[in-house]
Amino acid sequence: AAVPRSRARRGGALAGTTSAVGSAAAAAGKTLRRASDGSLPLSLGRITLSNGNVVFSDFFVRPNYSANLTSVAGTVSAMSPAQAGVIDVTAKVDDAAPVEIHGELQPFARDLSFRISGKARDIELPPLSPYSAKYAGYGITRGKLNFDVDYKVENRRLDAKNRLVLDQLTFGDKVDSPDATKLPVLFAVSLLKDANGVIDLDIPISGTLDDPQFSMFAIVVKVIVNLLTKAATAPFALLSSIAGGAGGAAGGEDLALLEFAAGSAAIEGEAAARVERLAKALASRPALKVDVTGRVDAASDAEGLARAALARELRETKFAAVEVTPDEVA
Repeated sequence: AAVPRSRARRGGALAGTTSAVGSAAAAAGKTLRRASDGSLPLSLGRITLSNGNVVFSDFFVRPNYSANLTSVAGTVSAMSPAQAGVIDVTAKVDDAAPVEIHGELQPFARDLSFRISGKARDIELPPLSPYSAKYAGYGITRGKLNFDVDYKVENRRLDAKNRLVLDQLTFGDKVDSPDATKLPVLFAVSLLKDANGVIDLDIPISGTLDDPQFSMFAIVVKVIVNLLTKAATAPFALLSSIAGGAGGAAGGEDLALLEFAAGSAAIEGEAAARVERLAKALASRPALKVDVTGRVDAASDAEGLARAALARELRETKFAAVEVTPDEVA
């Protein structure tokens, strides 16, 4: 097919400009050397952004995922090996969900250091279906995402806080994916959703940048897989941690078992407190249902029942004696 001449000229000019910029960058890279203190002898002046647009596309997943960051505006202050740049940027996802990024970045010092925080509100979840279908085995039909993150790198160590709030997350039909987890995703979601249909997750991440095995994506995936595994293998412990039980979010008391005194059906003391904690957790998770099954320990319960029967007879005998004595005296 023929290409218009004007378009061909524009394409050639763009290719030439790109090639020239690339050559200049390569030449600068060859001549640039670190200073004696390990810093890079570079400095940047103030950067101002106005009405910017960033399009991100991930061609690794099928179907491909794309996100459009619009209305990018803000500033990055001057930076040098001795001066960190201050970041103050706002944007929107697809002209709708607001995004804010703030912090400090010092890329030219001997050791990279930064502290950057960001937040976004009301990001639609259905566009993330390529990822959920690939790794969870289900597409997303409904829901919104809010997140607050805080990332800090100091002395080549990363400490990150990630708070993710998924509101009304709803999965669609199951999708065949060889990469999908075999863990019970739908059950885990029901376990994590509160009475208002909200999932509130705190995902802390830490590690050293000198570790060749360190990977942000791998750590996040590991945390999520561990959460799903806990939902599958120890759901009552997860319920306990959600309800603020012993062990906190990291552990959680296993409420799956309720012990009684031998030969007794009374729920007292710590057992009663455990029932209250379980009731609290289930009240905040209306989609969950619990089946209760009782069992008997023949050896200890037989002895306990015998002791209880003897104690009952002694009480009845004592009460009978107390009731008869006054009549006899009269």
